[in-house]
Amino acid sequence: MTVHLQVGEGYTPLRTGLTMVAFTVGVGIGSGFAPGLMPLGRRGVLLGCSFMAAGMVPITATVDRYAGTLEPWHPVPGMVVSGLGMAMMAGTLVNIVLAKVPRSASGSASSLVNTAIQVGVATGIAIVATVYFSALDGGDPPADAAVTGLWSVVALYALAGLSAFVLPPGRVEPAGDDREDDQDNGNAGRTTSAGGRLRPLPRTRATLRPRARGEPQGT
Repeated sequence: MTVHLQVGEGYTPLRTGLTMVAFTVGVGIGSGFAPGLMPLGRRGVLLGCSFMAAGMVPITATVDRYAGTLEPWHPVPGMVVSGLGMAMMAGTLVNIVLAKVPRSASGSASSLVNTAIQVGVATGIAIVATVYFSALDGGDPPADAAVTGLWSVVALYALAGLSAFVLPPGRVEPAGDDREDDQDNGNAGRTTSAGGRLRPLPRTRATLRPRARGEPQGT
């Protein structure tokens, strides 16, 4: 969308950025209630992807209708809806994926999730850009090329929503060893609004003592 606004509609980078603010507003609004969707599990991810795909449909129709005369406020409704979907999906996906991971493997698992996200973003951009510029090279007008590219975005969001069913089903709960730790610390039964149990700070027996005169620092 940002490429088309500059290549097809002749927007300056500043005007393009201001046009995309509506998407950011949607993300900000959605971030306020996205954590509450975590108990839905993978259904929450599917809901977020559905909102993102639904928001792209009016954006695509707007680009097609106002080809060459697109104003910054025309795609605002669709961008807000897509932003809401992004917050609903991104705000819950990582926690859902890592909810069942044992504490001992949480570091490696979180790194793997971040790597997968970066690979997915790069792959999606490559696919959409290939579709868009291939349509331009084939002689399609910029608006038609943008419509083709945006429909590919809708298809990717729909595919992402369907792929949510490979995630573990059920509510977001920590691994079994975490629940045992909570019970040992007297916090059994305390839950967060997202459905996961509160995890207390680890206890320590270390105490501070003054450093003796002449004692090397760091001992």
